[in-house]
Amino acid sequence: MRFYGECLADGLGISLQIRGRGNSSWTEMPKHSFRLKLNKKQSLLGVPPDRDWALIANYADKTLMKNYLSYRLAADAGMEYSPKSEFLELYMNGEYLGVYLLTEIIEVEKQRVNIPETGDSYLVEFDAKYNEDEQVIFSNVLAENKPFRVHSPKDASATSLNNLLSHIEKFEKFLQNVENVTLEEIEEWIDVDAYAKHFWIQEFSKNPDANFLTSVYFTWMENDVIKMGPVWDFDVAYGGFYNYAKSVAQTDGWRTVDAYWNARLFSNSNFSQKIADYWKELRPVFENALTIVDSLQNVLKLPAENNFKRWNILQKSDKWISKGYADYEEAVTDLKKWIGERIEWIDSNKF
Repeated sequence: MRFYGECLADGLGISLQIRGRGNSSWTEMPKHSFRLKLNKKQSLLGVPPDRDWALIANYADKTLMKNYLSYRLAADAGMEYSPKSEFLELYMNGEYLGVYLLTEIIEVEKQRVNIPETGDSYLVEFDAKYNEDEQVIFSNVLAENKPFRVHSPKDASATSLNNLLSHIEKFEKFLQNVENVTLEEIEEWIDVDAYAKHFWIQEFSKNPDANFLTSVYFTWMENDVIKMGPVWDFDVAYGGFYNYAKSVAQTDGWRTVDAYWNARLFSNSNFSQKIADYWKELRPVFENALTIVDSLQNVLKLPAENNFKRWNILQKSDKWISKGYADYEEAVTDLKKWIGERIEWIDSNKF
């Protein structure tokens, strides 16, 4: 059972509630992530004030940096919103728990997902791992009982949920015959700019969940178009799924081109060419990932030593923690090698 409690953050005088968070990361990994709710909005480590935060354990990521890197790339690519985050070393009840990433959660707020909190504005997640007590609607157009978890509006009325479902189903019926339509017709349904940036963050990293399984978000407001994003959850991306699905971990091959909405959209040559053009525009952003990794390695070198004394997994390998490495430097070097090879493969291949 996930624990719930209240505490006072030492030295800060901040009253907060804390509970466990995550799916596989909670049930199958010993280093747990947490959800924080402060008694009032507060800026933490320079991140804009809010009450709701996450402490991400990144147990499966031996570089400790893949989530931070992905959110940074999303911001640099010009996505409308990307979670801000900062590293810290966490002590709880006097026990050292390792390196964590303090992260904004994805929620409707002016400085986060900036849409109205009304019955006709929606924050939605493709989420096959939904819980029974969550707001979920199901489309049966492109797949049987495809779940869409509705994060906002909270406690939505049946009318509001039906309105959203109706729009999703109309869009999916449009996708059934999308092969020969114009790009302008597609743009009547989706924000292609947002779609392209979201696609390339997910595809570049070969995020295992990016095949519209879970943690794939979009927003929609009535009388507007669907906007993909924000991005979320990359701890087993960039080759980290090696022991679970080697094809996802390898630097070659497309991850999401044939997945759900993408499978239909990429059947349209106008759309696929537009997305390919975005790679040329965004390539410098992804190339800069190597520089970002170098800077993060400098920041994390000593904290990582502490973390892996607490969690002695660098040389181990199982379903979640991927390859074994002699030391932290080797894990980071492997990530840089993966990124370089991924860029080269994308440069040399077409959809």
